[in-house]
Parts: sequence; C-alpha cells; structure tokens
Amino acid sequence: MIVKDVDSITTTDKFIKAGLSAEKTLAFYLSREFKDAKDVLVLNDLRLESDNDSTQIDHLIIHKYGMVIIESKSAVGTIKINDYGEWYRLEYNRGMASPLEQAKRQATFLKKYLDKSGLKPPRDAFKSLVRRITFDDVPVDVLVAISDTGIIDRPPTLQLDKIHKADMIAGKVKEIITSYQKLDSPFSLTLTPTPLRIKPESMDAIAQFLKAKHVPRQKHVRLQARQDKVTYTAPAPVKRKFICRKCGSDDLSILYSFSYYFKCKRCNENMPIKEHCPSCGRQSKLRKDRNQFYIECKECNTSTPFFKNTS
Repeated sequence: MIVKDVDSITTTDKFIKAGLSAEKTLAFYLSREFKDAKDVLVLNDLRLESDNDSTQIDHLIIHKYGMVIIESKSAVGTIKINDYGEWYRLEYNRGMASPLEQAKRQATFLKKYLDKSGLKPPRDAFKSLVRRITFDDVPVDVLVAISDTGIIDRPPTLQLDKIHKADMIAGKVKEIITSYQKLDSPFSLTLTPTPLRIKPESMDAIAQFLKAKHVPRQKHVRLQARQDKVTYTAPAPVKRKFICRKCGSDDLSILYSFSYYFKCKRCNENMPIKEHCPSCGRQSKLRKDRNQFYIECKECNTSTPFFKNTS
C-alpha cells in the first residue's frame, strides 16, 4: 500500500530535478509491486526533523518484520566503487559520499526518532520478559538504487548485495521480507533468533505518524535559499583525490587547450573537467594562480581550492 507519494516540487536546478526524477522512477516501481499489498506500506520522500537535526529518506518500506530504507541516486554515467567501498563518479571525475553509509545513518536517526515518538514498539512474549524492547530492536535494512541510465562498476573483492539498479529494487525488498518469513517458520533449522513481528495496526500507526511528521522539502529549500541570501559561510575546503579513468593513477596535472582538462602522467589519458560549486552545485569555472587551481562561483561569490599541479 502506498501511504505517501513523492512531493511535488518546482525547481530550475538541474541537480534537484535529476534527484527527483530518480525518486519518482523508483516510486513508480514500488507502486507497481506493492500498491495492493496490505502487509507492505510504502512512504516516499519522507523528511523528519528532531533536536536541530533532520534526515531525508527517499523511500521507506514498513513490513511485518521491520523496515527497509532505500536511497535513490541519479546517474547517467558510470559510478565506480573501489575495494575500500569508496564511491566515485567517472562522469564528473570526482568522488562522492557513500549512499550506503548515508542510508545507514538514516536508519539510526529513524530508530531514535521512533523511540521518542511515544509509539509502542513490537512486543515479544519471551523477549519482553528478559529485557525492554525498543525500536532499536526493529531491523532496518538498507538498499541503494542507482538510476536505470547509470552503470555500476563494482569491485570483485566486495559483496555489494545492497546496491542495485532501480528496476531491481522492488524484487530485493521482497527477498528481504521472504528471508525474515523463513526465520519465522516453525520448520526453520537456523540458529538465528526468530524476528519480531509488527502487528498490522502497529504498522499503520507507525506509517501514519511518520506521514504526519513529514516536513516538506520545498518549504525547507525555500527557507534555506532565503537564509543563504542573507548570510553565507564558505564551506571548508575538502581534500579530494582525482584518479585516471583509464589506468587508475593519481599522478595527474591540469593543462589547458580551449578549456582546462586533466592529463595522466602515466598513460597520457586526457579527461575533461566538469567542476561544480561545492556550495550551490552549479557548474563553475576554474581559475589558475601559478600551479594552484580554484573553483570560481559567481552565484555564491566564492573561490574554493580545487587542485594543485606538482612538478
């Protein structure tokens, strides 16, 4: 059952548009699979605030044995994940935060939020006698959905079973629920403890509570935009590592021919630079000062260190 759809937002920002498009695509896949399922509740585009903190959950699934958080990521090129679990966009030749870790932080936030809500967590006749059950005992699985147009370059050394293309996510959610059903079976031979069960009325209470507490993103974005016009603090420079898309070397230099580009000193591969302001996300130009390069954003009136050529 679909409890909440993706909010309607009007924006000219291409990055926000791309993100919304990815969320709406996955919301469509989830609706096609679960819209008639009474034992699976879906909340799309859920934003919660608590104690000067907030979290944006792209998609939340509530089922009989717990919840699933799905983080949607828009991609038109290749997203590479290295052996250390670090993420990298080849399209922009830049690193990115791990959406998998992002979803895990959302899960931690959600459990604490529900513990403060006054809602009663699931009960277990035996476990409740041993200790107090809280929402921290409710399993929250995480998945990452990459746009159908994107390519996932996975390292063979890591088992990344939580990262999939958007059209496969609904099936993965069903697999997660099925795995808990098998543990709950009286014929289960595994030593894994029987999972908690959430009653249908409790599932509905949790879903309706979260829906009522949702803070629309459009309101937040407009408020932040007004605040940014009044006061602005430039972000602290973040040290980034650039690597060659062909050989993986980090021995690069920036050269100029009609525009700035990276050149690999090991294999002579040339790579375009499509840099964006770290604050507003708009595509920006590079400024060279001797061997140091800066991102120049006219919109934010900032100059951020980007790269330094070495001899």
